[in-house]
Amino acid sequence: MVWSAAVSFPSRGFMSFFKVLLIEKSRRGTPSFAVALRQKGYIVNQARNVSGAVRIFQKSPHDIVVLDAASMQTSGARLASRLRGQIGDTPLILVAPDQPTLSPNGVVDDVLVQPLTARKLSNRINRLAPGKDGDVISIGPIDFDVALRRVRYGDRITRITPRCADTLKLFIERVGRLVRREEIMKRVWHTDYMGDTRTLDVHISWIRKAIEPDPSNPSFLKTIRGMGFRLDIPSK
Repeated sequence: MVWSAAVSFPSRGFMSFFKVLLIEKSRRGTPSFAVALRQKGYIVNQARNVSGAVRIFQKSPHDIVVLDAASMQTSGARLASRLRGQIGDTPLILVAPDQPTLSPNGVVDDVLVQPLTARKLSNRINRLAPGKDGDVISIGPIDFDVALRRVRYGDRITRITPRCADTLKLFIERVGRLVRREEIMKRVWHTDYMGDTRTLDVHISWIRKAIEPDPSNPSFLKTIRGMGFRLDIPSK
């Protein structure tokens, strides 16, 4: 039985792909900003201090970093300078207990002062969000940002190559139907040569790593032996 899901384009928007690294200490009686940001669709990872945040960032770069210095009972100026040296030009928002005196080189991209609502923080994040105007295709549990070539499955976000992106778009256009190897080579590689399609198999494996819950046992992108591939997405 072949299941195919409706394709939405554009879809849930850039927040589906947006990773926020939130540095804050827990405060008794005050909820974490993380809860509200996740409800708004962001992927949020948390750290209790700058050292922990740097370790997380080095393993997986984020789209924006929020330093809640107010929760640490400090102005955050020194912490922000230390953090800037580790995250490059990634946008950095400082949440301060009062208006800090920042160095002239612009260590942070924005400053918010407590008391602060989660809505105001979210609005500032949106303002600094890179690539927020990109088109997003949603198909079943998969979101595909065409402009940024980012694929989201659950909490996993993968940036794919241009040819993987073109191949995935072809599968989405033909969801639930066989796409022959010859068609992929012609439309994506712009060739009729079929003498060696190992490079195609490599790209298929990369796509599966981006969209499959278990790439070694694909449930979405099926191989139709001797013919090609078919993208089957169960309807929600």
